[in-house]
Amino acid sequence: MICPPYKICSEQATGPVCTCPANKVGTFCQYNNPCNQSSSICHNGGTCVSSNTDPP
Repeated sequence: MICPPYKICSEQATGPVCTCPANKVGTFCQYNNPCNQSSSICHNGGTCVSSNTDPP
């Protein structure tokens, strides 16, 4: 398994995928979810939406 032990790993057609808890994001759930860090992260009426992809 590639996911940390406390994460959920499922096999997809493209390979294994980690399902992260709400406070984590990233391929291996290795990053803190920025949407949970601050209520003021989005401006001008924007909505913070996290994804399970790594930053560029």
